[in-house]
Amino acid sequence: MTREVVITGQGLLSPLGQDLSATWAGLHDPAAVAAAARTDVMPPFTVYPMAPPPVDKYVPKRGDQRAMGPFMLQGCVAAGMAMEQAGLLGNQDLLKQINLMVGVGGGERDEAVDEAILAALNGASDGNLLAEQLQTELRPTLFLAQLPNLFAGNISIVLGVSGSSRTFMGEESAGIDAVRVAYERIASGQADLFLVGSAFNAVRQDISLLYHAGGYLLQDPGLPFWRRPRAGMALGSAGAFVVLESREHAQARGVTPLPGWPAWSTTGAAANQAKRRRMPGVNGRPWRPGRGLPCCRVPPVSARSPPRSMPSCMNWCRVRPAPRFARRRWPWAPAWNAPS
Repeated sequence: MTREVVITGQGLLSPLGQDLSATWAGLHDPAAVAAAARTDVMPPFTVYPMAPPPVDKYVPKRGDQRAMGPFMLQGCVAAGMAMEQAGLLGNQDLLKQINLMVGVGGGERDEAVDEAILAALNGASDGNLLAEQLQTELRPTLFLAQLPNLFAGNISIVLGVSGSSRTFMGEESAGIDAVRVAYERIASGQADLFLVGSAFNAVRQDISLLYHAGGYLLQDPGLPFWRRPRAGMALGSAGAFVVLESREHAQARGVTPLPGWPAWSTTGAAANQAKRRRMPGVNGRPWRPGRGLPCCRVPPVSARSPPRSMPSCMNWCRVRPAPRFARRRWPWAPAWNAPS
C-alpha cells in the first residue's frame, strides 16, 4: 500500500448551498444558518431542509425522477456533480473503470400509504387488510427504487457507472467504511478510480419519529451551545460524493487534484511511525505502537502537594514516568511509581 490517493472531484448539496464554496461560506455566517432553519416543517422540532437540486441536468428522464424520492435524487445529483468536476461524466471509457462505494441508512417510505394503512386498520390486527393495502397501494417500481440497497444501482443506471459496486448499510460508520475501503483498494493497487458518497433526507416523519423516540432530537436549537439544557440533534438534508483516484491515473488522463486537499499516502504514515519509534522512550524503553506516547513526562499541576489520583495519562499510556520525576517531583510516589 504505497500508492498516493488524491481527490479529483467533489459534489456537495446542503441546506446552505449547492456547492462546497457556498456551504463553507454559509457555515461562517450565523445569519445564513438561522435562515436555513425551519420550525414549520416538523413542529416542534427544527430541521434544515434542502432547496430543490438541479435534477434535470443529472437525471434527465422523468420516469427516473418519479421513481426516486428526495434521498435518491440528492445522491444522484451530488454524484453527478463530483463526476462532472473530475471529467468523468459522459466519458464512456472512464465510466467502465469507476467503482462505486456508497454508505446509506434506511430506505425511504411512502408516508401517504403508511397513513392510509394506519387509518384503515384503526387499531385492529387484520393481516388480510394489511396485505390487500400493500398490494393495491404500493407501486412495485417505486418500492424497488426506494430500497436502500439500490441506492448505488440508481446511480449506476442514471449516470452510467458500470464498474464494481458496494453498499454499506448503517449511519456514520457506513460512510467511514466506504471511504476507508475505497482508499485502501486504490493504495494497494486493486483499483484506480472510485466514486464514494451518500445522502440523507431530513424531511421525513419516520426519521424524526425514530430519533425522537430515543430522545436524540434537539428541543430548542435557538439557544447557544453551552446554554442548552440537554444535548440533541437538529437534522439536516445533505448529499456528498467525492472521486478518489490514484495520482498516476489522474496524471495519465491529464487531471489535476483539487487544491487544498492533501494527498493521502501510506508512505507518509510509515515514515511517521518510524520517527516515533526513534523517540526516546520512558524508563529507557523505546516507544512501540500500542504503548502510547511518553506524555507521562508532564509533571503534575502542583509539585508541592501530591495529586489526589493517578495522572490521567497513566490510564492509557500504560508506562511508568521517568525515574528523575520520581526523585525530584514525586518523592511521595508509591511502589507502582518506582523505577524498574
